[in-house]
Amino acid sequence: MKPLLEIIMATLAPLMTQNEAAWRAATGRGESLFNEAAFDRGRAVYDGEPLGHPFRSAVKTFQMRVWQEIREAWQPLAEDERVTIEDCLPGTTPLNANERASIGGCTGCRVTAHDACFT
Repeated sequence: MKPLLEIIMATLAPLMTQNEAAWRAATGRGESLFNEAAFDRGRAVYDGEPLGHPFRSAVKTFQMRVWQEIREAWQPLAEDERVTIEDCLPGTTPLNANERASIGGCTGCRVTAHDACFT
């Protein structure tokens, strides 16, 4: 099981943190278009290279929601539970981020795809 968890953390965690960083940068610039519509227009786009495989993507709002849910599930774990998981799951550092990224609720939401509205 450890090899599976290692590849997940070597690919999923960097992808999610890159997506979140790109979302923060884009929203900081006032961007409101994400997902495929943004990619097609060259907006909210970022590059990554997990395990040496380059890619280009637009910020995905569903990934923001998934990453938030993963981190929220991690946060309440007791220290001994985290240590147990960290022993078999290297690379959990991104889960320890205390900031909660929130796109906001649908009322007044500036996000084009409202599947992104989560708090």
